[in-house]
Amino acid sequence: MKGLTNYIIIILLLVLIGLTLRNNKKELDLNTALAEQRLDTIPVRTAKVEQRRVERSLELAGMITAEQNLLLMAQAQGRVTRTLVSEGEPLDIGDIIVVLDDSYLQSEQKKLSTSLNKLSKDLRRFKILAESKAITNQQLEGAQLQYDNAKTQNDILLQRISDTRVKSPISGVLSKLLVEDGSMVGPGIPVAQILSQSNFSIRFAVNDRDIIKIRAGQLLTLTEIGFQGVSGLITQVGISKNRMGKYDVEATLSDYDNAPIKTDMIRNARIIISDSTEQLVVPLGALLYREDQRGVYKTKGSSVEFIPLEVLESLSDKAIVKGDLVPNDRVVIEGQYRINEATEVKVVQ
Repeated sequence: MKGLTNYIIIILLLVLIGLTLRNNKKELDLNTALAEQRLDTIPVRTAKVEQRRVERSLELAGMITAEQNLLLMAQAQGRVTRTLVSEGEPLDIGDIIVVLDDSYLQSEQKKLSTSLNKLSKDLRRFKILAESKAITNQQLEGAQLQYDNAKTQNDILLQRISDTRVKSPISGVLSKLLVEDGSMVGPGIPVAQILSQSNFSIRFAVNDRDIIKIRAGQLLTLTEIGFQGVSGLITQVGISKNRMGKYDVEATLSDYDNAPIKTDMIRNARIIISDSTEQLVVPLGALLYREDQRGVYKTKGSSVEFIPLEVLESLSDKAIVKGDLVPNDRVVIEGQYRINEATEVKVVQ
């Protein structure tokens, strides 16, 4: 009888252990499922895309020199049709020294101007039709795009026509004219030598990344204490590298009478790349690379979309960008390296 009792107790213990193990397995499976479910939803933090009025600039260090001769380069290609200044004559800023043949550009601009006027009238008509719901928004957007493209082409053509007038960027005296009527010139070809009335200039050695942002005629200011009132104008932009593998850029300086300026000084300058314009701005931390393409993840509800971007300039903790974003879009600033476009996300504060 005692043996039977022990046998029953053992059986009961085995049943109890089996039930416990089964319950533990169910709980483990449930926890695993919950963990997998939680991993499917990634928490992220986001920030708004902003639109700001930004003046793009470039900070460079340069050496101050006292050279007086300025070698003026052509910005356009063409045949010299007129020389308007003789050697030894005084020059003011903006005086035209040489005129290049622009007959073809003028003809093209005239045709483009006629087309632009027609597109402008079409766009006004489409806006009126859109207000009365006579056309779709897509048709209106198409008309706007055609007009914008034509206007951009016209602006580029007008700039090319303007570049056929080789102007003096400084006040001074024409010390040497290097071309004559009938000469062929092109971008970077010396046209004239000017004896500057300003004694000081500043020279920069610029790398490949920054040289494409600089062109003759851009303004600059010195930024260090005691030199903030000193301004300047870019007069020469090198078209080939120097022995150090950099491009030479030179600017004439003005308004330095009250500054302790000396030749061979190294000073920092801020070059104005473009006028103040409305630009899209995103947090610098939102940017990442995906397949060698820089961009951000934009949230759309519980999903995200990768938006490729062109980064125009970095501003401390922000970046000026160009791409398929609009103000108030939200971009991921934390958690972006754990997600892709198939990931479900949850925005947290």
